[in-house]
Amino acid sequence: MRINDRMARGCVGAVLLAGMLAGNGVPASATNRVPDQARSSATSSVPRGVCLNTSSGNFAYRTTPRHCNFYDAGAPGSRIIKSAILATSGVKWNHWGTKTAFGAGRYRESGGWLRMRVRLDRPRVACGQDVFTRIRMDIKTCGGDWTGWGAPMAIERCA
Repeated sequence: MRINDRMARGCVGAVLLAGMLAGNGVPASATNRVPDQARSSATSSVPRGVCLNTSSGNFAYRTTPRHCNFYDAGAPGSRIIKSAILATSGVKWNHWGTKTAFGAGRYRESGGWLRMRVRLDRPRVACGQDVFTRIRMDIKTCGGDWTGWGAPMAIERCA
């Protein structure tokens, strides 16, 4: 069986992303640009995710987004960098709680869409909103293997 070029690029990208999520691509100095506060146990509202609209460059707060472009919080803040975007699509969330959210869908890689599982966690109050501030992904490679849950990556928290 022959693998076409598009599929091969997707597999290479998935391997690179797996390395990045394992902690190799996020500098240790990648800290929050905006000070945030831990949520108190008295906080009852459900945190939301911060999604990037790539056409306008604006961020928006979303609960259970089927399509969301999560953005690496460690990326430079002066402009949007394509490599810092974690594009997800067709996500079905089987849990969206006050501390974690779990879902499954597809992840956009340079060669196409790959199946993935996603976990959002570390809810914080940032910019006056309850938001999830960290993402972990498990991506299914072209060979059919899951990459394993990578290291948590800080994601954008303010719209």
